[in-house]
Amino acid sequence: MSTSSGMLQDLREKLEPYHAKINHLPLGILVIYFANAWVQTFPLIANTSWLLELNMAQDTVNNYYAFTFIPWSLKPIYAYIMDYLPLSGFRRKPWVPITACVAGGIYLINGYLVRSTRLAFGTVFIQQVAWAFNELLCGAVLMDYAHLDMTNAGNLQSVATAARAFGSLVAALLQLAVYPCHDSTKELSFQTVLLITGLVCIGCGMLFPFIPEPSESRRLQILEAHDNKRTRRDMVRVSLLVFLLEMVLVWISLKSFFDKNVFWPVLGVVTGLAISFAVLLGTNASIEVKDIVDTVVTYKSSILTAVFLFLLNSTPSAVDQLSFFQYDFFPKKCDLVHLSLINYGATMLASLCYGPLANKSKVRWILPAMGVVSGAVSMLTVPFVNTDLPTPTTSPCVHVVGRCFDPLGYRMVTTAMMGFVSQLALVPVEVIATEQTIPEQRLLMYSIFLSLMETGASVREWITAPIVTRLDITYTDWSNLSTLVWIGIGSSVFVSLLTPLFIGAPRAVEDEHSDEEGECDALVNKVKDEEE
Repeated sequence: MSTSSGMLQDLREKLEPYHAKINHLPLGILVIYFANAWVQTFPLIANTSWLLELNMAQDTVNNYYAFTFIPWSLKPIYAYIMDYLPLSGFRRKPWVPITACVAGGIYLINGYLVRSTRLAFGTVFIQQVAWAFNELLCGAVLMDYAHLDMTNAGNLQSVATAARAFGSLVAALLQLAVYPCHDSTKELSFQTVLLITGLVCIGCGMLFPFIPEPSESRRLQILEAHDNKRTRRDMVRVSLLVFLLEMVLVWISLKSFFDKNVFWPVLGVVTGLAISFAVLLGTNASIEVKDIVDTVVTYKSSILTAVFLFLLNSTPSAVDQLSFFQYDFFPKKCDLVHLSLINYGATMLASLCYGPLANKSKVRWILPAMGVVSGAVSMLTVPFVNTDLPTPTTSPCVHVVGRCFDPLGYRMVTTAMMGFVSQLALVPVEVIATEQTIPEQRLLMYSIFLSLMETGASVREWITAPIVTRLDITYTDWSNLSTLVWIGIGSSVFVSLLTPLFIGAPRAVEDEHSDEEGECDALVNKVKDEEE
């Protein structure tokens, strides 16, 4: 026993320098990140089969995915619930089993009951609410520890994204058993895959002990921020703007599904709920021009950050169409699994590399540089999408500078390159959202940043949908898919080059002479003392 204890103590001492670089973040939170990624990745191919079972048109697919982003855009609501509406005194732990059971139950319902597009929109909305809430639980813990020493924000986001990528990688490995290459007749049906996923998801509710509750000092800070009328009023206005934008997006998404006599009253109720929530957050002061100007001046850097994160995520994209094209091009689903394995492996490697290579670096310059590199690597997709689909009598090849390459081999190489480079461009975005938060309203502001990122992703789908229609991209005609790829690359690179205009120095640098620095040092020492 003493020998084992000594070995464990030696291991902890050796890992201490690395643990300190992530502000002593509880490693259990990485387990939850891993589990969330696993449960969302394992049924991806089954979900594609499910959508095909619903006969969902290509432009409707874009609207569907746009709709799935809406619950993720409502994170300010979840942040408020976590901070100010505890359950039996707990702000985080009870939500883990609740959200896991809801998300897992929807997998079961979709697999065996849902066979209409309209119903699919409803069930996926509920499921994504649960996932978004659960993800923000992890984000809340991440923000608490990031504010102990914001110079390690890159390391924290690096290990968090690596944990997600590792979960996706393990899920893809298990997919090889679901979709064997040697005998496609032994593939599991999408209903069975969704059943397995749902049961595992419900079981993940048992991970609630890994979510730490806020410290006493953090709880006092939450209450003080709530009592600060000025701060609360400003956050209300920002949240209200986000919700008004969400109402427009919901309207765009659902208008075609309802008769006018039903649609407008429902929209009125939803809008009323959004406004009621803003009132609940609490302000009785009238909004004057001077107050609005003061708010803009006070939160200038945060507003610019929010606008940039929205723009960066709202550019058109060919990701959805490319996914269906690959599904059509490679009849063996195990080939798709191999591509997923390569992608997640490259993503995890890039995430692990970011911390040691770029932590404490100027993100405002890293992001545009990696955006350009990512765009250049994404051009390698064009020769692949210009390749004719295989037939029983033909075996097409990918033509690049006069040479002919095997499509699967070519796609494996380009997937590895794109997965690595695109992740190096994604992690800085998460770091920006972390660094630009203010300590007293860290979770709410972080949730607003994430909300606008997800809102941008939703807008991206609605922008892409009419482009897909105009290019006449269908399941039987992919001839114009390369044009959509070029549009996506150009718009993404352009916005990434605007980073220095929107993003300034991180708040940890701006406020380095404030009283918060001393408090952070004290909290770091407290965490170390508790662990010892």
